[in-house]
Amino acid sequence: IEDSVDKRTSDYKTIAKIAECIEFNHYDENQMVQFIIDLLRKYNVAISFEDATYMQNVCGLDKQNIINELQKLVIYVEQGGIVTKDIIKEWLDESKLM
Repeated sequence: IEDSVDKRTSDYKTIAKIAECIEFNHYDENQMVQFIIDLLRKYNVAISFEDATYMQNVCGLDKQNIINELQKLVIYVEQGGIVTKDIIKEWLDESKLM
């Protein structure tokens, strides 16, 4: 798997003429922290920037892993709840054992 598309190739140019080519780049650390905050907000769950940064540091940049962990946290704190660093520690440590 390549990190980027070589837009100079004839294959790319041919495809680009008949279709829209979209690159899906990986999130950097700041984008992933914002993703965590935004996704929890959709479920009416709050998290501070510092706690979201802590979660990103623990989980890394694997978006699917973070989504899975966030689903567990949303179920635990329920709508209107707040995710804290203590809750993250408790649930992430527990989930690694499974």
